[in-house]
Amino acid sequence: AVPRALARRGAVYQYNLSMPVDKVYDLVEGLRAHISEIYPDSEVLGFGHVLEGNVNLNVSVPSQHDPSIGTVIEPFVLD
Repeated sequence: AVPRALARRGAVYQYNLSMPVDKVYDLVEGLRAHISEIYPDSEVLGFGHVLEGNVNLNVSVPSQHDPSIGTVIEPFVLD
């Protein structure tokens, strides 16, 4: 339901990540700050089995799908 709701705004980029629980909040907040410099109207949401170290990260950008957006998101997320 969350990705579908975000899709009303524009393109949605989804990542399913496993990480230490204490890093989830920092990832979501850090990505919000990082991507908002380039895409100020973006939304970053993290949800899922957070206490198990699994987060579904969804990034919504109010535009059409553009593969170059991944070059902004992925180095930050995969680092």
